[in-house]
Amino acid sequence: MIKELSEQFKPVRWGLLFSILTLIYGFGLGITFGVAEDNIKKNLKEKAQTVSEKYYQKKEDMDKVLKKSWTYFKRSHLHAGGLGAGSLGLIILLALIYSGSGLFKTLVSIGVGFGGLGYSVSWMIAGLNSPGLGSTSAGKHSIFWLSGPSAIFCLAGVLVILGLFIYSQFIKKPVS
Repeated sequence: MIKELSEQFKPVRWGLLFSILTLIYGFGLGITFGVAEDNIKKNLKEKAQTVSEKYYQKKEDMDKVLKKSWTYFKRSHLHAGGLGAGSLGLIILLALIYSGSGLFKTLVSIGVGFGGLGYSVSWMIAGLNSPGLGSTSAGKHSIFWLSGPSAIFCLAGVLVILGLFIYSQFIKKPVS
């Protein structure tokens, strides 16, 4: 039984690894925020001050970007927790309900797992970039190369798993 389960999970091991790394990343952010929130905010402010003459007309403009950048940090933490746990559960479901191509399972699991990790990390990078670029919009655009594909891969994987679940549980005729 254990050997059979192990074989079922072998094709999805990379997706599971990315999901677990996403959870660790989220936990790590939570710990880091608890230990070093003031230092993080100080670093963001220093980044903004180095470009203040170029991008910020008023102190309020800088404060607004700094506040939103911190929100992006928190968003990264929350996405990591949700996407890490969600992708972990969905990849386990994939391993259990789909007995077809191992390559297909591998690709879907990587899409979901890496997509969740990439999307979570992209919010952190956007938050880090925004003060030095003068706006959170510029910060988000600077990381679209990661956030866009990550979101697409994750969502596509989730939809594939949903389709496989519906097929296996509601459409496929049981073998007698």
